[in-house]
Amino acid sequence: MCGRYYIDDNSEYMMGLVREIAAGPDGHRLMDMKLGEIFPTNTVPVITGERPRLMQWGFARYNGGGKVINARSETALEKPMFAKSMRERRCLLPASWYFEWQRIGSTKKQKHAISLPDGAPLAMAGVFREEKDIPIPVFVILTREAAPGLSHIHDRMPVILSPAAQEEWVRNECDVRAVLHTALDSLQTAPA
Repeated sequence: MCGRYYIDDNSEYMMGLVREIAAGPDGHRLMDMKLGEIFPTNTVPVITGERPRLMQWGFARYNGGGKVINARSETALEKPMFAKSMRERRCLLPASWYFEWQRIGSTKKQKHAISLPDGAPLAMAGVFREEKDIPIPVFVILTREAAPGLSHIHDRMPVILSPAAQEEWVRNECDVRAVLHTALDSLQTAPA
């Protein structure tokens, strides 16, 4: 699962995305953008097939009871909440790393920062949609079964894509299932 992630505001890559957003139609919303530790409902930079833009994290539940922040990649194409977005509105969530909590005993949890081994920014696969009364699109992060080296921390993780798969993911014509099967497994973890 992915319930928080981190965007390093000193990263040249992230600052390039911010400059692109500032020059586009979302530029007037830059004051709403959050960098650093990202929580559900924050407004953050997102990469689409057209251009980087700002979006809010979390789909509204049909019953109005809070936000859905993740979607299981294995079933998202069949679920009414995500199916149309999986077919038509895929995006990437750039991050420096994501956080996961490892349960230790019955009451303690250890927070871990999980990143690419070379420290490069990672791109989590997501989908987005428009919602009534929200002026910007909203997104969810796709998750998958945890890679073998991470399963001791948590049984789920975000779908993290290679640069080649990232380009394919945001194209209009995409073999969604094939791209999801190319998710990266080689990540490193450190106590946060």
